[in-house]
Formats: sequence, C-alpha cells, structure tokens
Amino acid sequence: MSRIVGPIVVVGDVMLDVFSEGSATRISPEAPVPVLSNPRHREVLGGAANTAVNVRTLGVEARLVGVIGEDAAGRRCASLASESGLVDGLIVSAEHPTTVKTRYVASGQQIMRLDVESKAVPPTAHGRLIEAVRSALDSASCVVISDYQKGAISAEVVTAIIEAATAAGVPVVVDSKCKDFSVYRGARVITPNHLEATAATGEEDSDKAAALLAEATGGDVIVTLGPEGMLVRSEEGTTRVPSQVREVSDVTGAGDTVTAAVAVALAEGASVLEAARWATAAAAVAVGHHGTYAVHRAEIAIPVRTPST
Repeated sequence: MSRIVGPIVVVGDVMLDVFSEGSATRISPEAPVPVLSNPRHREVLGGAANTAVNVRTLGVEARLVGVIGEDAAGRRCASLASESGLVDGLIVSAEHPTTVKTRYVASGQQIMRLDVESKAVPPTAHGRLIEAVRSALDSASCVVISDYQKGAISAEVVTAIIEAATAAGVPVVVDSKCKDFSVYRGARVITPNHLEATAATGEEDSDKAAALLAEATGGDVIVTLGPEGMLVRSEEGTTRVPSQVREVSDVTGAGDTVTAAVAVALAEGASVLEAARWATAAAAVAVGHHGTYAVHRAEIAIPVRTPST
C-alpha cells in the first residue's frame, strides 16, 4: 500500500474517449472504406482526466481541474469522474465544447478516429481554473499539468500555477504537447515522448533533446522512448531505463499513465529516477490492454522506492 500523502491536483485538457468496436469484414459499395458492423460503444475519461483516474487507481486521491462544455459529453465526463472517485474541480463553460475523441475499432485495430474539439476557452474559465488549483494547494502533494493543446492550458495559466505551487512547496509534473517548454520553467519534471521532445528542440537525439529541455525548464526530464524505454536526466545524472513491455495491444493513454505514476512516486518521496522506473512498469501494464486503461497499483510488480539496505 502507498503511504498516506495529500491529494494530487491534475489540471488540464479533459476529454471523453469513446470506443466503437465491431467487425469489418467487407468494403462499402458506396466508397472504398470498410463497413463497421454492430459496434459496441464504450466511454471513458481521456486526456488530463485519464491521468487523474490513473493517479486514483495507483493509490492516491486525485483532484481533477479542467474545463468541460455545457453539453452531453461534459455531463458524461462529470459523471465518470464521480464514478471514478475523483474530487471534482471541473469548470463548465457554455463557450467551450467538451473534447470528444471517438475511435472506431475492428478486430482490435483502429480504423478511424473522429475528434470534436475547440481550442477557444474564455479568459473567465482560465481564471476559475487557476483559482481552483490555488485553493487545492494547501493539502496537495503534487500538481500535474496535462496540456494536450486543447485550450485549457495557456501560458498565463502555466505561470500562475507554477508560481503558486512553488510558493507552497508543491512539485509540478508536466506532460505537454507544447513546443515551447520554456513556459514550464520551475516545474520539477517534464515527461515528453520522443516525438514531442524532438518537436520542441529540433534534436532527434534524445540525450541532446533532454539536455536542451532541462536547460529551458530548469527541472528534470523524462523522455519516453516507446520500446526503448525511457531516458532520465536528473540531478542523479543521465540514465537509460529499459522498457518492461512484453506485449503491446494499444498505446492509447500510456503517456497519461506514465505521468500519473511519476507524480504518485514523487508524492511518496521517490527520486525522479525511481519514479521513472516505476512509471515504466506501469506503462508496460497499460499498453497490454486495448483502449484507455487505468493501471491499478497491485498490477505493478516493483515497489515505488528502492528498498534501503
């Protein structure tokens, strides 16, 4: 079991992930596209909300702060958040539709994805989001910023959150698709994947990219490398953490799992390197399942921290 720590605040782009799974055994006579027959529909939380759910299933209370629309998808997100045991900090905006990603799957393979989204988030919603995070810092053990570039996280939001968290002595973990990581200066650790690190730095070499990102943010960097594991640049040096994946069914949401595991481990007193190793084990569980999957602590074979000798 995890030691008792304060809640982790997850702030960012909340999404509804919809999976429509059926069979596709013929091509439409109307166009050269497969026909998905008799699909079964499944709805789960995605984006920042999936990160929050993973925090919860990994054993720590999670407070979800994000913007949803005044629509059916938003109401479904709020309902799923409640069912998942999340502390609800959701902000409803009539000017911002809820982000929905619908994946059409046949025989375990995604054949199409349909996205409904708008990056237009009103300043009033950003202000309420900042205040929701600030009000939660007194008891928080960590803050996660999950920026999918869907509008919830602006430069002003980032600056306000990192300044408030730093003043409160609360570490910040960042998972972002932003190309300018200098806005995250002051964060404890960032967790880009290889493509995101390359896009942000122009460096395909993960070691060089991590060095540039560490310089830009002043924090530690964990670059996820898919089947090659992770590269960790921290005060302990630069280390390669091998992958523990045995079988890949679906990588959807694996990055959220990594970020959640890193945040939980740091909240429990682990070093960044220990957090990365634990997150690698969590990611191995996540990619072994189809669709967005929340990893439970009991499924991870290694401890959060290295036992003292």
